[in-house]
This record gives sequence, C-alpha cells and structure tokens, in this order.
Amino acid sequence: MKLLLENWRQFLNEEVYGNLITVYSRTTSEDIIAKIASEGWKVGSYGDYGPAIYMQYSFEPSDYADRTYGTHVMKFALRANNKLLILGDKEAAKKVFGKELSAEEQLRLFAPESLEDKSIAEWVESTRRSESFSGYTMPVEKLKKYINGILLVNRKDGRVAIIYKPDGVLTMLSWAKIPKGYKFKSDDEQRKQQVYDEAMGEIQYAIEDEYGVPYNDPRLKTVEGLIDIIKSGEMEKYGSLDREVSKLSNFEDVVRFFGLEYLLDIDPDEPVYRMHRTTSHEKDYSDVEYDKGSLSWKKEIKGIALPKKVKLA
Repeated sequence: MKLLLENWRQFLNEEVYGNLITVYSRTTSEDIIAKIASEGWKVGSYGDYGPAIYMQYSFEPSDYADRTYGTHVMKFALRANNKLLILGDKEAAKKVFGKELSAEEQLRLFAPESLEDKSIAEWVESTRRSESFSGYTMPVEKLKKYINGILLVNRKDGRVAIIYKPDGVLTMLSWAKIPKGYKFKSDDEQRKQQVYDEAMGEIQYAIEDEYGVPYNDPRLKTVEGLIDIIKSGEMEKYGSLDREVSKLSNFEDVVRFFGLEYLLDIDPDEPVYRMHRTTSHEKDYSDVEYDKGSLSWKKEIKGIALPKKVKLA
C-alpha cells in the first residue's frame, strides 16, 4: 500500500508516469464539465486526426489557449498501456514501454493484425523515413479499429493526446478555473455567428454583381446599408419599389430576396472556428499570471464527485 501511494503521488507530479499519463483539456464553462462527467464527451465530426477527444499531456500557461479554448481546465488520468500509440515522444515511450519503440514495434506489440492492412503497413514504412506524423498522411480511420488513441508531439499543439475510445482508458480527476474573465459564446451561438458571417460575404458579392456597387462601398458593411443599396438599385431599374423590396428590414429578408435561404442553414456538426473566439474578447487578461500549481483543483462539479470515468456521449 505504501508503494502504491508513493507511485500515485509521483504520477500526480509528472506528465507521464509508467502507464498513467496526466492529460488536460480547456473548456468554456462549468456546465460543460458537468455534462462531460455525467453524460459523456460529445465528439464532433472534425479534427486533424479524425473525430476524437483532443487533449494535451502538458499544461502550460497560455493566453492564446485561454482566449481560444476556455478558462476552465479539466485534469484527467489516461491509461497509456491500453492500445495507445505514442509518436514522436521518445521520453514518454520509454516511461510507458520501458524503452523507445517505433510505430511498427508498438503495433506489433498490441495490435499485430493491424499490419496486415496495406494502408497501415505503408504508413508504418513511411515513419521510418520521417518523424512527421501528419493527420493527412496517417490512415486514421483504419488505425482507429485497432487503437484507443494516439499520443504525439507536433509543432502546432505541442504534446497532444487524441482519444478515440475513452472507456476504461480516461478518468476525470479534477478541474480548476483559470483566473481570467474571458466570456465565451456557446458552440451553438458560435456556429450561428459563423453562418451569419459567411452568408454576409455571399450577399455582399451578390449585391455587388446585381447593382454594380464597388467592393469598397461602406454600405456593404451593414444590413441597413445593404437594404439601402437594394432599394436604390430597384428604384433606378424600375422607377418604383414592389411590396417585397419596400418591406425589407433585416438580414433574413435580404437573404430571402435573393433566394439564398440555404445560406442560413446551421449544421450542428459544423466545426467551431476557435480563431473567432480568440479575437472576439472585449477585455485583455494576458497580464494575469498563473501556473498549474497555483490553481485550485476541485474534486466536485455541480454535485458530481470526482474521479469519474469518461465515456463517449
């Protein structure tokens, strides 16, 4: 028991310890954390390495990450010896397997049948020549049949854990609030804003083409300006305004006038463009200092006791 407690304490102080890895994920609210703990993790239909739970197995202060992903951070324990492929991190591989193993050696260890697949075999061969593990060249959908996830280091996100099958692998340990006051829209609100922004661009092009308006006309930047261009153009063409044009009052009316209603359709699985979040905050908290040790890690969220095993929703 004493050795077990010592091992557990050491795990809590390291990112990778034996078959246990500490992984982190930022989000935007306590409600989302509670929903993950109670109902499971809802995975989107996108990602550089396919639909998955994306986390980091190192936690560093980052105002970019705080502004983009959220100021609520969750801490998890990840079982690394349960069909988790480790790519590009020699130290993590040594701690998990006892020595550095190539992608091929790892697959031979826990999923030898995967190497019978031609696309996987060809990818494994390519990893001998390059340690660039791009999601575009990796046969992700094929690999997912044999592995629970991937642990890798890349230039874009640093140390990343990509979890396809969290059952029996991932446990939520605690959560903390980063002391910054950034406000975030919900994913649904963000999708609605993205659809509006894209539709606005399409309508601007349509109006430029229909009425010969120069692209730098300031009226193109507002809904009121768009309506003014339409009314002016229709009056010039026909000498009067029909009832539909006269009643134009909002962006939805303008979209319907051009018969482009489909532009306002919202796909619930549409990726949320994090860059919009990064640049939309009204106040800057980049001068607020914190680190992993200074945060107050809580083991309860809205009446739900932690640790809690994580499943897919």
